[in-house]
Amino acid sequence: MKIYIGKREEYSSFELLQKAYWIRYSETVSEESIVRNSNGKPYFKSLTMPFFSISHSGDYLACVFDEDEVGLDIQKIRRIPQIVIRKYLHTVSTDPVQQIFEWTKIESYGKMNGSGIPTEDDYDQGVFVSTSELDGYAITICTKSEKNQAIELVYI
Repeated sequence: MKIYIGKREEYSSFELLQKAYWIRYSETVSEESIVRNSNGKPYFKSLTMPFFSISHSGDYLACVFDEDEVGLDIQKIRRIPQIVIRKYLHTVSTDPVQQIFEWTKIESYGKMNGSGIPTEDDYDQGVFVSTSELDGYAITICTKSEKNQAIELVYI
């Protein structure tokens, strides 16, 4: 699965989506073609267009497309506040890198199903693939099936 990466100083979320869509599908996309569900998850109005997910953290934006629901989260590796760890993380690890990867799993799952931060019971319903190929960042994709699980970063 290709993840399109751009610098926040160069792109807005929509500009990255436009450029990535052009690279992937050789077609343009307009802001009017995007709507949001009741929880704020963006998606294309047209059923013939792919699902997508966008995320940003630190200096980077990321975008992914798929033929089925997909969630993406990118996080700059840093310490997570203890209150967030206690409330949301389902790990006992004290390693900040492991905690960030756990956080990206939670976020990517919430983005995939459009519900926001999931409960622990819901959390195990996704298929997760993570990478730290972008130095200093954790990136996780969540899908409903195990197809296309190799990650390729495409810098634009």
